[in-house]
Amino acid sequence: WREKHPALNGSVPAVRLSIGDPKNIFSFSRESGGKKVVVVVNLCSTAQKISLQGIGSGKKGFNIFNEKEIAEDNMELSLAPWDYKVYNVD
Repeated sequence: WREKHPALNGSVPAVRLSIGDPKNIFSFSRESGGKKVVVVVNLCSTAQKISLQGIGSGKKGFNIFNEKEIAEDNMELSLAPWDYKVYNVD
């Protein structure tokens, strides 16, 4: 994944994002080589619903592990308890 997504390189600084409830959601982004990734982690025992709208320059996001597009127009996604997602955001 690091070859396809230079933003995953450990030398690139992370920027903390305010997505969802900060007590329950930890999130950050990294940018490099024209690519931006967003990491979202659910830190609690209940499912969480969040939106990535406004995070990228466009309106598309893709899961970097399975390359599935975020389906909804408003870029909402659900996180199961203790779940995490990593998205390439255009």
